[in-house]
Amino acid sequence: MVGLPYLKLPPDIPLSLHKKLSPRWRAFLESSPGSTLEQAHPRLFENISRQMDAAADILKARGVRVCRVGPMTSADERYLSEMFPPCGAQLYPRDPLLVIGPHIIETEPAFPYRRRERFGIRRALAAPMDIDASSIISMPPARPHMADGKWDD
Repeated sequence: MVGLPYLKLPPDIPLSLHKKLSPRWRAFLESSPGSTLEQAHPRLFENISRQMDAAADILKARGVRVCRVGPMTSADERYLSEMFPPCGAQLYPRDPLLVIGPHIIETEPAFPYRRRERFGIRRALAAPMDIDASSIISMPPARPHMADGKWDD
């Protein structure tokens, strides 16, 4: 599974994340709220696109069957939006997915916006792979860390 340079910036940065960001990352996220990376930073988008395409080409040249994850849908981006603003990325599909032999395990990343990535991965795997549904398992959903239901660590 190789990612896609899809990144949608959050419309606002929750305080729980804001306090963890370096000034440089905060400025990047605040540069174009609600925009995609392609819209906000086209040159960076093109550079990442070339790198990901090259990685996929290298794997294919070595006989590896490559699946590419697709962009997130608006419904994907809104998942858990009561905990974290609608946004998302499909840059690192290795994080929410483990494969052990014939078994696919969907992980449950700590950050709510990272939990949204699994839907694009499911769609990408559904078409080219002949996967027995019993070989896919998902970790139980993580619970919010705060009593009011908002995400924080």
